[in-house]
Amino acid sequence: MPRRILFGNEVGELASTTDQATFFGSINSRQEQFAEPLLVRAFVDRMIAWRVLPKPETGEYQVISPSLFELTELEQADANLKQAQAAAALTPMGGDPMQLVGVDEDPNVWLVPKEPEPVAPPAPEPVP
Repeated sequence: MPRRILFGNEVGELASTTDQATFFGSINSRQEQFAEPLLVRAFVDRMIAWRVLPKPETGEYQVISPSLFELTELEQADANLKQAQAAAALTPMGGDPMQLVGVDEDPNVWLVPKEPEPVAPPAPEPVP
């Protein structure tokens, strides 16, 4: 854990968002590389083997950890604004920027991936 998250830095400020992101990244890595495969799955598999938990119908199950990177409302609004500005900048003159973005009910904004245009095969070279 970064020292500044525990104690703050020398001038009494809070830890930076970089420190927090680094710390959350290490927690996320630990969840994916250690906790899920070695602890959670081992425990659930043992409970299924002992018939404490029912066997999954498909034979597989998914472990879902809570997200550590939840955006605040202000951060989400800023991200939405940046996506909308990018769509407006990418829209050709007289075009509709709504064709470049998706909006859900929350409302979150994202750029819609563009389908790749088919590439014509190269023309065969004439035989001499």
